[in-house]
Amino acid sequence: MDMSILNQGSYVLSEEVARWRFEVSVRNSSAWWIAFSNPTAGPWKRVEGYDEHHRRGEVHRFTREDRRPDLILVCDPASAVVIVEAKGKLSQLSRQPQIRRSADVIQALASVLQGKGRNPYWGSRANYAIVPGILWGTVTGSADEKFAQVASEWVGHLGTDALLGIAVVQDPAGDLRCVIRWHGTRIPELPAFE
Repeated sequence: MDMSILNQGSYVLSEEVARWRFEVSVRNSSAWWIAFSNPTAGPWKRVEGYDEHHRRGEVHRFTREDRRPDLILVCDPASAVVIVEAKGKLSQLSRQPQIRRSADVIQALASVLQGKGRNPYWGSRANYAIVPGILWGTVTGSADEKFAQVASEWVGHLGTDALLGIAVVQDPAGDLRCVIRWHGTRIPELPAFE
């Protein structure tokens, strides 16, 4: 992507741009790594992990028909896996059909990953805490109240007591920053993404 376009602020804060900006933060972190990213198009249909010799390999392959999350993040120091659903706006994550579909995807994938204990690239990660997350873009930066409302519906469908919210905020100059919001019980040992 031509970075000068982002620097000029002449772009639309879409789901892809928000996800891309957050992925940059994750890649700059020493504690986190991306096990799966679901771009709009492409052959990247597999979850990957690392074995004990730090070799990367396949953990799970999605079929063409499978519904996939947008991101799967792993934090080995905190023994946590975050499964993220992303949309361009928080309002797109607040629709009941979307919440139900995404909750089903997160729950099904959590079950799959928890069953991968014998996979050499996943191993003990099968016992990690699974944290559901949502990611969206915003130009207002004031989605706290609405996030709490949306998150309540998500945790109700997921049957969990926590949800990680990742807002990618575009300021008036066009710069993007990631803001982390928690709903419910925050997992204190999770390190920052940057």
